[in-house]
Amino acid sequence: MHVLTEEFLSGLIGKVNQGYKISAVRTLEGSGFDGEAARFYGVVLAINMEAPSPYVTWEFNLPDGEERVNYYWGHYFISECADLAHRDFHIRGK
Repeated sequence: MHVLTEEFLSGLIGKVNQGYKISAVRTLEGSGFDGEAARFYGVVLAINMEAPSPYVTWEFNLPDGEERVNYYWGHYFISECADLAHRDFHIRGK
């Protein structure tokens, strides 16, 4: 796994995954991972206002030998729950 640097994390803002534009990103430090492992995993908040559930948070990593980010374990939210999506992003990142 690649270490997620601040430069790498900031480079994800504005990228699109499955039609959702990433608007926020952070590592999973303090989320139950030990300090070393947390540097290899992150969480994003992404938005696609055309989707039935326009807000999503995904965990992600960048496997060794790959140039594509591996997004997984999505939590999807309807428009009326935008505040819950933002809260989920912050909870998952702790």
